[in-house]
Amino acid sequence: MKTIFLIWYLRIVALVQIGLWGLSHLFYPAWYMTTIAGKDPAMLTTFNILLVNEIGVMALAAGVVTLLASFNPVKNFNISVLLILMGLGSMGVTLYHILVRQASQEWGHIITVLAQLVVLAILYPWKEGYRYIQNS
Repeated sequence: MKTIFLIWYLRIVALVQIGLWGLSHLFYPAWYMTTIAGKDPAMLTTFNILLVNEIGVMALAAGVVTLLASFNPVKNFNISVLLILMGLGSMGVTLYHILVRQASQEWGHIITVLAQLVVLAILYPWKEGYRYIQNS
C-alpha cells in the first residue's frame, strides 16, 4: 500500500516540477519573479531572466525523470537519491541567500521542498531500493 502512495506522490511531485517550476520559469520568468518570488520588476534584466529560464530547463528535466521513476520507484532508486540531493542543495542555496546575503525571502520554496523531501523519506522503501542497486 505504501508503494502505491509513493507512485502517486512521485507523479504529483513531477507535475509540480514540470508545471510550477519548469514551465513557469521557462515561459513566464517575469511573472514568476514578480508574482511568486516577490522580486522588484526592476530586477528583470536579461541576465536574470536567462538564469530563471535555465532553472526552468532543469526543473522540466527533473520533472520528466521523476514521472518516469514513478512507474517503478524501487528500480529507480538513483533518481530518488538525485531528487533528495537536488532538494537539499536548493534549500541550502536559498537559505544562504535569505540569511547571509538577505537577497531573497523565498521561505515558501524552502518549506515546499522540505515537505516534499520528508514525505519522500517516509514513503520510500529504502532497504528495497538499496538492495536493488546492490544486485544490479
